[in-house]
Amino acid sequence: MFSPLRFSQSFSHRTPLQSLKTVVFGLMLCFWVSTGVSAKPENDVLKNNVPKIDYSVIQERNHNPKLFTQGFLIVKDWIYESSGRYGQSLLARYKEENGEGFYSQKLPDDIFAEGLTFWNNSFYLITWRNQTAYRYDEYWSQKQTFHYQGEGWGLTHTATQLIMSNGSDQLQFINPDDFSVEKILTVTGYNRTWDLLNELEYHNGIVWANRWLSDELIAIDATTGNVLGTIDLTELAKPYRKGIFTSDKVANGIAWSEQHQAFWITGKYWPKRYLIKIPEQYIAAQIAEESSNE
Repeated sequence: MFSPLRFSQSFSHRTPLQSLKTVVFGLMLCFWVSTGVSAKPENDVLKNNVPKIDYSVIQERNHNPKLFTQGFLIVKDWIYESSGRYGQSLLARYKEENGEGFYSQKLPDDIFAEGLTFWNNSFYLITWRNQTAYRYDEYWSQKQTFHYQGEGWGLTHTATQLIMSNGSDQLQFINPDDFSVEKILTVTGYNRTWDLLNELEYHNGIVWANRWLSDELIAIDATTGNVLGTIDLTELAKPYRKGIFTSDKVANGIAWSEQHQAFWITGKYWPKRYLIKIPEQYIAAQIAEESSNE
């Protein structure tokens, strides 16, 4: 975030030569503007060339509007969610098809729940700033505690590793046994910064990532970190982003449905969830799952 105070302080600490360079740069910029010469780098046009992935909504179901959705996944025809905020964090589950059988388990008040995933018959939950992860059994009985550096945002898994986001443009590949970081992958492509990566879902060599404060869903090659394309969920989010105090009601939550061969998506405090179909090229196993573990 821009701060005038921080800017003025940094300027006052510059040397005379640095100040002269700043003045010269300002004069050059004025010249470029007055002569019609653009100071915008030519490769900035790449930002507008990110492949747009089409989708179609094939089903719509109710979603609990009290959930500040963080983790979102499907296990054996049940949808599991972690919901965040201090004093309000919880785990929830309900039937994929109709939302029935809703059950929730409150978490301690000092926990801000973040990403959730299910690997090897265990649920893994990360926290925002506690730098702590928890392993639960299938009945949500806590079995193990881990510690990590930095913040925790999103969580998913491959066949052998967990994948965690921390609000940056990097994905960490985690050993599920001790939560050690085995690989860090920087997300790149199209001359853009891909930070604020949030909720994650891994499927067939692609990591799908929501971005905080955005309704953009990103498809990421889990081997290279290259962005393959984006899905614009603005139209689905629009009804929930009207009025004041709605900036956090963003799209957040993507879960692969094996039954429907499609993705369920939802958002924070959304009263609906949507089953969307995307082009087959982004669903077929075009990237070997094992490659993400090299």
